[in-house]
Order: sequence, then C-alpha cells, then structure tokens
Amino acid sequence: MNKVKRSLLLLMIVTLLFSFVIVLPSADVTIPNGPIDSVDRDNGINQIMQAGVEDKSFATAIYDSFAASNYFGDESKNVREILTLYSGKILANNRGIKSIEGIEWLKGSRLIDISNHYYSTEIKNQITNLTPLSKINISKVGNISVDDALMWFEPIDKSEGNNTIIDLTGNPITTYDELGGWLTLRISGELPRIDTEQLNAIKLGGNPDWSITKKIELPTIMKDGHIVKFSSFEDNPHEPNNPYITYIESTTTNSDITIDYSALDNGILQIDNLKYGGRIDARAGIKLSDGIDFWKFQYNSSTQNPGSQKDGISFSYVTNFILRIYMPVYTEKEVKTKFKVTKSATCDYSGKKVVGAKYYLYDAKTNQKVSDKEYITDVNGEILIDEYLPVGEYYLLEFEAPEGFLLNESKISFSVIADQCNVSVSGGDKDLNINAGDVEEDPNTVYIDRNSKDVEVSINDDPNYKFDHLEINYYDLESQTFKNLSFAGPSDGTVFASAEEAASFATNWINTNKGNAETSGIIDGKVTVKAYFLHSKELLTSDPRPVMNVEFTKNSSGFDNNFDVVETPLAGATFKLECTHKHTDECVDSNGNYSIDHCIDPHTDCGDYYTDDGCSWSDEVTSGEDGKVVFENINTGIYKMTETVVPDGYLQPNTTWIIQVDASKLTYTIKENKNDNENVNSIIRGDQKRGYTIVNSSFNVKVKKIDSKSGEVLQGAVFELFKLEMKDDVKQWVSKGTGTGATGENGLAYFEKLTEGQYMIKEIEAPPGYELITDVIEFNVPFEYTSTDKNGIESDFASDTKTVTFTVSDKVGVSLPNTGATLTARIATLGIVIMGVMILLIKKTEKHKIIREEKYRKL
Repeated sequence: MNKVKRSLLLLMIVTLLFSFVIVLPSADVTIPNGPIDSVDRDNGINQIMQAGVEDKSFATAIYDSFAASNYFGDESKNVREILTLYSGKILANNRGIKSIEGIEWLKGSRLIDISNHYYSTEIKNQITNLTPLSKINISKVGNISVDDALMWFEPIDKSEGNNTIIDLTGNPITTYDELGGWLTLRISGELPRIDTEQLNAIKLGGNPDWSITKKIELPTIMKDGHIVKFSSFEDNPHEPNNPYITYIESTTTNSDITIDYSALDNGILQIDNLKYGGRIDARAGIKLSDGIDFWKFQYNSSTQNPGSQKDGISFSYVTNFILRIYMPVYTEKEVKTKFKVTKSATCDYSGKKVVGAKYYLYDAKTNQKVSDKEYITDVNGEILIDEYLPVGEYYLLEFEAPEGFLLNESKISFSVIADQCNVSVSGGDKDLNINAGDVEEDPNTVYIDRNSKDVEVSINDDPNYKFDHLEINYYDLESQTFKNLSFAGPSDGTVFASAEEAASFATNWINTNKGNAETSGIIDGKVTVKAYFLHSKELLTSDPRPVMNVEFTKNSSGFDNNFDVVETPLAGATFKLECTHKHTDECVDSNGNYSIDHCIDPHTDCGDYYTDDGCSWSDEVTSGEDGKVVFENINTGIYKMTETVVPDGYLQPNTTWIIQVDASKLTYTIKENKNDNENVNSIIRGDQKRGYTIVNSSFNVKVKKIDSKSGEVLQGAVFELFKLEMKDDVKQWVSKGTGTGATGENGLAYFEKLTEGQYMIKEIEAPPGYELITDVIEFNVPFEYTSTDKNGIESDFASDTKTVTFTVSDKVGVSLPNTGATLTARIATLGIVIMGVMILLIKKTEKHKIIREEKYRKL
C-alpha cells in the first residue's frame, strides 16, 4: 500500500511540476519579449500584432514609425511594454486600416495619425469602430478602474498639459462609446463618403411641378449601444451650414431642392424637388451632443495635481451624385400638295385670263367629288389647291362657266404621288439606366441633356416633294410651357437653300440650346423637329386639247456573274423634252409678222411658251429605281429629247431623240437622231406597244487568260488596273482597284464603267505553274482601235457593248513545268545514281566480311 501511495505521490509531483512548467509562462505567451526586430521587418510587424494590434496595416504603420525614430526597445521589456513607452508619433494615415484594436497600448504616443488625406485617393483607412478607445474597454484590458481609465493616455510630462492627439479625419466612424483619457480627438479636412449611384430620369414637359426624389441610405451610427440620428436643420436653425447639420452643400442648377428631414429618422437622406440636371453635394452631420465624448488632461498649476475634463467632437459624412434629366428628341413630317391651275381664254390667244370659272375636285378612281368645295378662278384666272390630298389621281371639272364663255368639259388631271421624304435624328445618348421618374427609355428614341452627346438631324426630300419650312417645338425652361418656332430660312428674310441646310440648322439649334456642362440651355423637355414638304405644280387649261403620257424604260448595260452583258433598270438619268415647233407660214399675220394669234402650236395657245422663234416649252424627268421615265400630259407635236444627266460610269450619249406625238390617236414614236454620227453611246429599241427601252453604254474591259500552247483558259491570274493621272504635278499610274481582278473558271477578269483617259493593265500574279507576264496592256478610253497583236496579247472590241477583250497567252514557267516531264526525268536519273552507289557499298561490305572470316580460319 505504501508503495502504491508513493507511486501516486510521485506521479502527482511530476504532474504538478510539469503543469507549472507549462502554465508559468502562459500569461505572456502571446507577448514576445523585446526588442522589436529591427532587421526583419515582417517579423517586427508580427511581434507588434502578437502584442495586441490586430490589423496588419496598423501594425505595419506602427513598425514604420518606430523604425523612423530608431525605437525598438530592449530585452528588459516585452513588446507591449515597448509600445506603451513610445512617446513619438505614429503616422498611419492612408494605410487601409480597418481596425484600431490594440491602439490603447500606444498610451505614451503624442500623436496617432490614422486619418485620410485629401491628396491620396488610392488607399483609405476604413475605421468604423472606436470602442477599443472606450473607457470601459481600457479598464478591462488595463485591469484598472473606470476612473483610472480616464487618465490612461497619461502625459510623460504632466506640467506641459499635453494630450495624446488621435487624428480620425476621413474615417467612416459608426460605432463609439465614451472614450478614455487623456486624449484630444481631431477630425478635419476630408470627410468620409457615402457612395450612391447617379440619378437618371426622362422629362417630357408639360407639368411645371414635375420633380423627382433622391433617397440615400445613411450608415447606422451607434453611441453607447444606442442609434444616433443624423441631425436636421431643425436641430440648429440659426446655423444652416454648421458642419454637424445635414444640409445641401452645393448644387450646380437645382436651387429649389429641399431635404425631407423626417426621413432621417429612418436612416434615409431624402432630397426632394430635383428638376434639373447637374451635380448635387450634400453633408450628413451628427450634432455635437451626439458626438464622440472623450476626456482631456487638465493640470492644476496651483496644486500641481493632474485632473480630467470631459470634451467632445462630432463628425459628418459627405455624399454627391450627378443628376441627368434627359429629354427625348422626336421628328415628324408633313407633306402637302399645292397645285395652281391657270385658266386662259379659249378663243383669245392674247393670254387673257378667265375669272369666275367654277370647278369641283374629283377622285379619278371613283369619279366622285372629293368634297362640295367650289374652286373658282380669281382675278388672275387662277385656282390654288393648297391642302392635304391622299396619294392618288385627281381632276378638276368645270361645272359653271363665266358669262360669255363656253363650259370646258375637259378634265384638268393631276397626280398626288407617294413621297420619299424623310426626317430623322441620330446621336444623343442611349442606354440611360433610368432609375427615377415615371418615364422609361425607348431604345428607338434619341435623348439629350446638357451633358449628352450632340444630335444630328437629317432631312431628305425627293424630286417631287421639296422641303418647304421647319418647325421646332420644345418645352421651355423659363416659362415651363411648350413653345413652337417656325423657320423658313436660317435668318429672317431668307429661305433655306436645301433640305440639308435646314437639317444643319435644326442640328445646331438643338445642340446649342440643350446647354452644356457650364450652363443650362433653354430646352427643358421633349423636342420635336417637324419638316414640311410641298408638292407644287402649275397646270394650265384652255381649249380642250388631247394630251397623253410618253414613257420609256431606261436600262444600263453591264456584266453578270458569267461575264455576259446584261441589262438592268438604271435610276438617276435625267431627260429633257423640248418643243421643236418653229414658226411657219401659218404663224404669219396679214402684215407678214409672226403673231401668237395665228400660231397654232398647242404650247403657244396662251403665250406662255411663245417666243420670236417658236415654242419654248420643255420638261425634265429623272428615271426612278425601276428605270421608268414618264412625261405626262404631252400635246400633239414633234419634240426633241436630250439626256442631260448621265449616271456616273456611263457614257454621255452623242445623240438626241425625236419623239413624235399624236395625242388624238394616243400614239407616239421615239427615234434616235444620229446626226450622221453612227457611233452613238446608247441603244433604243421597241415600240409603243411593247414599250421603248433606251440603254446607256459604258466602256468595259475583259482580260482573258489562256495557255499559249493548248489555248485553254487559265484560272487564278490576277490583274491590276491603273490610270494615268496627275499627282503632285506629275503624271503617274494610279491603281483604280475597280471590278474583279482575278480570272475565274472561264479565264476572264473584268473592269467596267471606265471613264475617259489612258489606262494600263498589269498582271500581278500568274496562274500556278506559269510565268508572270511582264508586258502590260495600255489603251485609251474611248477605245481607239478594234484589234491589235502585240507580244502575245490580242484584243477584240465589241462596239455594241463598248467592251474590249484582251486575250493574254501565258507561257509555262521554268520552276514548275506544265507537263512535269523534266522533273520526272531528273528524279529518275537521281534514283539510278543512288541505286548504283548502294550496290558498290554492298559489294565492298561483303568483301570485308570474307577477308575477316579467312583470318579466323587461319587462327
């Protein structure tokens, strides 16, 4: 039993000794002994963190401050004691510090700068919690009373009355209790920010009271475990710009904005009455009574005793956002017809006008009156139809003639054709990210505000409907009403020279009046650009005369994918039809003079087209996309037609056409007037029944590549076209790069629609296995020959298609023969040589083998 007791006792003693060895240093196991490592920075930072500084960025700043002061302590103190004895500065601004846990051990430091400076935006301290400095926390970690905690940061020299200064500027503080002492807090300069998104809205206008609201969520501030409310203007009405009051700090345009202070109770900064785009800066403050309380050192010089005095400081947040109020820009068009009908005397060729003739307007398709409106010729014998008419055929029919005149039963016909006019707007801003207001973005609409991209207005008319005037309707900033402006020209008393000039004017007006980053414009709502187009035509009526339409089709001649010449409708060719009537004996009066009273040509009935020589009537029509050319209401007579505008790339016809019209029989013929020139640059064919067709020619070139021996066509030859032009005052060959430059399966490459000049075609890439042809093809347009034979290049000119075909014979290259025979022979020869060498080597090897075997046998 004693032996057992002795064993148990011995075990107990060993256990206690072992426990003592383990537990003895456990109280300071996480606090390393000094000095702080002055060589290994990472180790030194780790030592500081082991002493109680949790945030590595904070520990790094402490180490760097110690290193700058060459202060590392010694082995007589542990690291925490070394921290408490440091009396220098801790420069920890803009370090990315998030926690100040352990700051209480820097109790001897005179300045702890953990602020954010305005000039640094990359790295910010994000300190929110100040409870490590609270008197309760200090009493716990220091194992002292709360009263003693009020003197924790005790100055080394009490007579100087210094306090430890802690600079918290720019930190987003949200949590704090009453701080221990002796301290002085500093908060000045850059303020912490509350980030919020840009506010975007669309304003149409029409409501002067329109506005939007911005709500910004505020951080939750906790003091002594209770929520602190951001202060309102009512908290200090006599100091509206007090930094501890929530207020609008600045605004670029919104002078009427207000803050709903009641929303602060819910942690929301609500800004109301936002109407105009710009930047808004606001400050959210904490009143001083809800600020941070701390204890300062107070020295009584008479008693030479230290004391403490409670003090406090408050702080605020700043926030700002950009307000974008976008306004839509719309475009519209209005198309009207304006026909003027002039009625002249039907039996008096002096041109006397008929007043008081009454007409109704009819729909030609239904022969029903458009309305009961009476159209009556005025003192000038004119009727003006200036109103909207749908697309269709119409006619005026006289139902009552003035006294002394016979009723004209002929229809005055006219057409209202579909317009191709267009007005549009582009530019501005898209993808607006609308997050306010009650209007959503339309992806097909252009939007502007004072900071948006500029817009561009486009206005296009057509030959039948010309641009007339421009109207701009917009919501006005000052009056808060819609205003409508009308512009006939760029300035008073002028007219727009073209639709393009009007579009440029509208573009400049919008971009100028939308404002810019510095100033507001007059536009404060939607903008509408409306372009007005007018189909204007003058019609004449007199004795009933038969009229008819003369029409034909305009085609172009060009290549298809098979290099065959085909015809397609050609738009944009303008033809002029002219009366050819010259005065004859029938026009001579009794005195032998030419007189309008005696001239019987229909176009000179009323004297409008009567000249000393004859008839001056003319009309111009441009072919449409279908190639159709239609001259309407043509009188009986002989006319000359000229092509006045030839589309680019086509030849100017060196001929005119004679058109003979018999309107009474509704027949006409069109013939070329060659004027003894057989080489005309156009083709006419057909008749009235089948329809006439006039074809515009163009100069074209084909290059055909063939094998010089077999005559077979070659694919893959690439040709380049050059033209001799003046460049830098020197004639140079300039690559034109038109058409297809590589021969296809048919061996052809082509270049089409060549204008006059001197050209060169050069082969730039030969077909595989062939040599590059160095000879070039030079020729002039118009072509000056029909056949040549030079250096294996032949040409053939087809006058009907204005196409010259150059046939180029290609030669087989040396490096890769066409048949491959030479290469085969060389390979065969090389094979024979190799086989001979191999046989010799084999025989030599066998001989050596026999000699070695003989030697072995002898041995």
